[in-house]
Amino acid sequence: MLNQYKVAIYYTPMSFPLNFTCHTWVEISHNEQTDRYDLWAYHGVQHGDMSKNYIYRNIFPQHLGTTFSPLANPRSRTGRQVGKIFQSISGDETSVAAELYLAISKNAFDYPFDKKYNLVFGPTCNTFTQWVINLVPDAKLRLPWNAWGKGSRVSSGQEKTPSN
Repeated sequence: MLNQYKVAIYYTPMSFPLNFTCHTWVEISHNEQTDRYDLWAYHGVQHGDMSKNYIYRNIFPQHLGTTFSPLANPRSRTGRQVGKIFQSISGDETSVAAELYLAISKNAFDYPFDKKYNLVFGPTCNTFTQWVINLVPDAKLRLPWNAWGKGSRVSSGQEKTPSN
């Protein structure tokens, strides 16, 4: 069926010993095209088709998350866990899914903390994922309970707002 949109939140446990929390990202699809948006704690990895500081589009193949070992090479695509869908929405061009798809594809790189990452105090990858799904509150998507940093309130003094 044409003009189908889907927004899915994926997660994998963080590497040992932090595997009590998770890494989240969002994958957005329109018909046969899927793009993945997430924030990684390392800067300058040349995977994917677009990046800005810690934000990446398509850094790894769809559904691949963190490694099991914290000693793994962060640039490697091998040895990664397969992500699970936590929540998703879908619909046609008049749906909330289409609205969120368009908002993410247009505004993901406007994330206000694209140059900042702090595993303990935030912002984290989960802060980013929460920010992009909040672009359309009517989507009513949420992150797993153990998405450490999803509620981070970080004052940067240079807040950005999404493009219109």
